[in-house]
Amino acid sequence: MTIMIKYARSQALKIIKGIVQNGSLVATTHIREQMVRRNFDMQDVICALQNGNIYREPEPHPKSGRWIYSIEGKTVDEDKIRIEADISDDKEKVILITGIK
Repeated sequence: MTIMIKYARSQALKIIKGIVQNGSLVATTHIREQMVRRNFDMQDVICALQNGNIYREPEPHPKSGRWIYSIEGKTVDEDKIRIEADISDDKEKVILITGIK
């Protein structure tokens, strides 16, 4: 059984920003659908992850139980966006769950 680490918001944000720079982003089918439906793209996601903040405590994903971090930031066009993401156990990937613009 894998132990899910719950990071403090500041620590999670530092890890996420580092992964955006040096790791990889994994887009789920759900976030890809939301990109089309809500009119944003991967550049908007990257911009929000690089410049955003985590304003609330992480919550467990209802299906997987993994900790989901909610990053609020701005798109390339300065629109508000919230990205919900998970940090992989090896801290080399950010799994993009959904986006709300």
